[in-house]
Amino acid sequence: MIRQALLRELQKAGRLARRMLGAPEPEADFPPAPDFLRLAGFPAEYSRDFASGTFVFELLYVSAGAGGLADVLDLGQELGEKHGLRVFYRVPPEWYTLDEAVRRIRWTRPGVRRDQVRAVLDFVPEYLCATAWPTAYRVCQQPSARKLYFVQDYEPWFRPAGVEQWYAARSYELGLEMFTLGPWLARKIRKDHGATEVRALPFPMVDPPTSGQAWDERDTVAFYVQPEKAHRGAELLVECARRVARGVDAEKRRIELVLFGSRELEYLRFDFPCRILGVLEESALRRL
Repeated sequence: MIRQALLRELQKAGRLARRMLGAPEPEADFPPAPDFLRLAGFPAEYSRDFASGTFVFELLYVSAGAGGLADVLDLGQELGEKHGLRVFYRVPPEWYTLDEAVRRIRWTRPGVRRDQVRAVLDFVPEYLCATAWPTAYRVCQQPSARKLYFVQDYEPWFRPAGVEQWYAARSYELGLEMFTLGPWLARKIRKDHGATEVRALPFPMVDPPTSGQAWDERDTVAFYVQPEKAHRGAELLVECARRVARGVDAEKRRIELVLFGSRELEYLRFDFPCRILGVLEESALRRL
């Protein structure tokens, strides 16, 4: 709410500054219709003329080191190595330059080749795969032989009640072949949205760096806190950390509390002893 109010005040200040400088007024302050609104009413476009063995992931967010992006890239690598598919990643050119997208993707997974990252496709893929709910609408309108949807979480929960939440839920009802990260999500989509083409993939299994380490040798409690993302429940996590801190103090135990996951943490103060680490690279996260 505070951010929205601040944004409105900045918009007002911008309009006033334009008038004072004599700059032309824009045609409208309200943003143009997003892709999902423009494309929702069109039928899906399939093609029989396609490049056999090609698999394209339609990306939305290309955040370096993000878990969702890493899962997509890992899946793409497996499809290439184990199934012989030619895998590509299409990035939205209106959000990222191609060089910046390549840098972020290769920072996350250096094994991805530069030629696998595309802003525009010069072929019709056999498989075209959505990776977030807005991309499901893009996938419907881009020609391909088969249309897939890699669902990593239940995204309607990421949005407040409103248009985006409704269209996020409707993305599971577009007729795309879906595969989910974990079985609970597959069950929920089948139950709540009547989808039948849903398969569950196992979560990536990675040995944690503390595996085999005795509990009495572990001296850190870490909390993944992202205040800028409402669906992450930062308030609950911080309250949990606060209560853990009280218990640690009462029992006189030598345990350190660490908060990480967001650069915003570096500008906040907390009423309990903790160490703020902000955003961590994978190597630092493994040492934590």
